[in-house]
Amino acid sequence: MSSKFKVCTYYIKFDNSSKIYEDIYNLSTKINKKYCELNGYDYTNCLFNESVLKNFLDDDFFKIEKKWAKACVYKYKYLLDVLNTSENDYIVYVEYDACFCNTVKKLEDYIDDEHSIFYSRCNWSYDILNYYKNFNKMSNILNKNANGNGLLNFDMCSYVLVSRDIKECLQVLNHPTFLNEGFYIFKNDYVSRKFLKSIIKYSNLFYDDGCEPLWCAEGPVIGKLTSLPCFYNHLKLLPPKTQGHINGGSNKYDEDECLVCHNSSIDKNILYEKLVNISENKYWKGIL
Repeated sequence: MSSKFKVCTYYIKFDNSSKIYEDIYNLSTKINKKYCELNGYDYTNCLFNESVLKNFLDDDFFKIEKKWAKACVYKYKYLLDVLNTSENDYIVYVEYDACFCNTVKKLEDYIDDEHSIFYSRCNWSYDILNYYKNFNKMSNILNKNANGNGLLNFDMCSYVLVSRDIKECLQVLNHPTFLNEGFYIFKNDYVSRKFLKSIIKYSNLFYDDGCEPLWCAEGPVIGKLTSLPCFYNHLKLLPPKTQGHINGGSNKYDEDECLVCHNSSIDKNILYEKLVNISENKYWKGIL
């Protein structure tokens, strides 16, 4: 019998990538798998080689050539595959460099029956200039492509595609920065599938339109889509301290308050050390 939740993680190993990335993935996987065992959740993880990207988004319509950009979008194909092959009620995604930092907090406490998409918010400073630029680009792409190509042909509800500037959208989302892609929960339903498919389709248009830097594309794509009524009405923002962050050399998470810690650092060796520290905190000590 399937658990109510399935937690999943994936990582694409590039041919020329440093071993430290795989070390990070292996350690976070060890932590997350144990968290699921302790709480009775299903867990799955996949380590792909970059060959999975060879024919992904590479036909006449989809044309993303940069492999890092493809890898960002492939995450949502992976989640779609998990949704389509799982009997669990909810799919929980944890980024390869994120892990559960508190063993006693339960996923059941973060969901409800009224929503389908559960996102956490960022609590660290973001390059807001790039976000402004890319969000406005996303608005133009949505407006240009909404009619005629069937990308937003949702039969679950009608909606009005509106052009919002960044400030207005952030007011709608009730958050000072943007939604974070390191941890989220999807109900196993039609709304979640449509949302994931839309991320893939609009990310393709976005990257094709020359988003720079590449890692600034994902947030605005999701931020813009979740401002549309057909998704916004099904979105629940998780409490601010659901996801903590370790960024660079700083430590910005509260192990008593946070469920997940999402790590990011230019120096991946520092990132790995921070993961080791989490695995030895008062919740994990003696368990792993």
